[in-house]
Amino acid sequence: MPVSEKSTMMVNDISLPLDLRLKDLMTPNAHCLEIGSTLYDAVNKIHKLKKIESLVVVDKNKKPLGAISKNNILSALARGIDMSAKIDSFYNPHVWCVNENITMKELTKAIVTSPYGFGIVTNDAGEVTGILTKVDSIMAFYKKSEILLAQMNTLYNAMYNAIVVTNKSGRIVSINKSAESIFSCKSDEVDNLDITRIAPSLGAIITRVIETGEKTVAEKIVIGGNPYYANVACIIEHDAIIGTISVLQEIKDLESIAEELDSYKKLSKTLETVLNVAYDGIVVVDDRGVVGFVNEAFSNFINKNGQEIIGHHITEFLPDCKLHDVAVSGRSLRNIVSKYYDNNYVISCIPIFKNEKSVGAVGKISFRNLNEIKELAAKIELMSNKISYYKCELQMSKSFDSIITQNQWMKKTIELAKKAARTDSTIILYGESGTGKELFAQAIHANSSRCYGPFITVNCAAIPESLLESELFGYDDGAFTGARKQGKPGKFELAHKGTIFLDEIGDMPMLLQAKLLRVIQDKRYERLGGIKQKETDVRILAATNKNLSELVQAGSFREDLYYRINVIELNIPPLRKRDGDIPLLIAKFIDEYNKILNKRVIDISPEALLVLNEYDWPGNVRELKHTLERAMAFCNERYIEVTDLPELFARSGAGSRNNPASDKLHEKRNTAERELILSALKDSKWNKTKAAEKLGISRAWLHKKIKQYNL
Repeated sequence: MPVSEKSTMMVNDISLPLDLRLKDLMTPNAHCLEIGSTLYDAVNKIHKLKKIESLVVVDKNKKPLGAISKNNILSALARGIDMSAKIDSFYNPHVWCVNENITMKELTKAIVTSPYGFGIVTNDAGEVTGILTKVDSIMAFYKKSEILLAQMNTLYNAMYNAIVVTNKSGRIVSINKSAESIFSCKSDEVDNLDITRIAPSLGAIITRVIETGEKTVAEKIVIGGNPYYANVACIIEHDAIIGTISVLQEIKDLESIAEELDSYKKLSKTLETVLNVAYDGIVVVDDRGVVGFVNEAFSNFINKNGQEIIGHHITEFLPDCKLHDVAVSGRSLRNIVSKYYDNNYVISCIPIFKNEKSVGAVGKISFRNLNEIKELAAKIELMSNKISYYKCELQMSKSFDSIITQNQWMKKTIELAKKAARTDSTIILYGESGTGKELFAQAIHANSSRCYGPFITVNCAAIPESLLESELFGYDDGAFTGARKQGKPGKFELAHKGTIFLDEIGDMPMLLQAKLLRVIQDKRYERLGGIKQKETDVRILAATNKNLSELVQAGSFREDLYYRINVIELNIPPLRKRDGDIPLLIAKFIDEYNKILNKRVIDISPEALLVLNEYDWPGNVRELKHTLERAMAFCNERYIEVTDLPELFARSGAGSRNNPASDKLHEKRNTAERELILSALKDSKWNKTKAAEKLGISRAWLHKKIKQYNL
């Protein structure tokens, strides 16, 4: 399991790296004494450090020379050496230096072969980073054995097969996790238990193996009503049997594997049959180009049976075939025309990948007459054109239907947009954020003569100024650092023969405005870093939530560009000025989110509708849609109530109800609503369906109100 950058293993609740190195085991922060220091300096330093037994002696460049221990100092003082004497003659140069990054294996070898009991640890620069004492050496061996034990335990418990270890008396020493599952008990619960107590049939085999010393393989036994294969062997130490180890394999697992293998064989046979009835020839080669499979169509084409082809190089039969090259390169080749004697054929070569490496290739070979292929391609192109035509017709008949409204201003704007769509003139859409400017742009495109072409959107405010030019006009190879080798087409290139929608055009930088103006005038442009002019045939639709004429006056928008794009002007009203549209939009969004959120909400309560109607909607239709999505997510009833709305609206509704003046108004509104419903019922002779239609509400909502007002 990855932990930071190293793999680790828990040993006695201590996390140890699996790639244990000397720096993980040494005593760090070795204390050094420079050559030329006195015995007094050494005594003073060791005394202050308390538990330190030795100091590392280094030269002027901090490179290790040896070590001076307490015993070295005491020996010198016992001989009457003065404390002011230098340590140069008393330190022990017989120490071994070792790099801190050596592995446990290298360290073990160094400890065994070194004649010295004290080691100085250095980094790659030769600087002292620690020391290795006898205790450290012992701990190194101990930790190594702990890691090995932990690895064995992990492997033991991770094995899929059940494992049971017993002593020579047949008593359980340990079982792994899989065995715990079979015996329905924990390992410590069966410790030292006679195996025959929980698995008599296995116990009998273990007894026999201990007595004879002969292992048993795949002997069938039953434990807990389930059949298993048992493999039992002796554990031998110093030529004596000290116990047994048993491995249990559930027979059902083997049967399942056998069934799965059989199903693969059937699938392989089915695929082979399918490939043999195919009209086209199929040939499979490995990464050396040697044939591994051919179908009957391919065999018939080259007039040889499959056994004569398989095992041979593909070029022995098709000299011009590039199938073996594709197997090596991993790059596909499609619709390559070639010749086999007097017969033409078309081949497509597709590489076979395994672990992201090409290991072979499949060739699909068509032997049909090339004229027949050209005729087929012409039919496909004709069909594609028909689909594009019908798609365009469908879009023209339905695209504006997605704009829901009964507001006269909005209806007038839609009619103007429909008329403008039939022209190829540039259109500017004005409106606040969230009013649906892009929806209008899509509808105009769908109802235009360019409906078969692409519709490309560019948000001029969302793209950084430094990238906007390359996004609009593309770039060539080497245009700037990090540019794609083959270059990249811009939005105008992608929109060729279609429509480009420049959203938030009021935020376009002045430098780009000049280039855009030239593209509109000349219908030509150059890629960034390119020298070749490209022609463009696009219709430009633009949108903004700003007043462009004011931007022109302020000098932040080019006047000539303004008049170029302001050919047809459409003003989309904000939601707060679209009287009567909020209930229609709410009904649409309820239906939409019922499908998305798997809800069964019928309608919105009058109280909640009143709250939404009284709100100013600065985010317009987009904000209303998000509000309804949130309300639908939290609504647990058939009707959206004020409490289901976001906190802003809920406070507004609650505040109105707690206000005495508002309560009085609420009471009057209920009275008026009761009389209106009663009048509609009487006029329709108590036909609830007709009354609901007359009131403009659902029949279910009318039932609720009839019950509420006891009508």
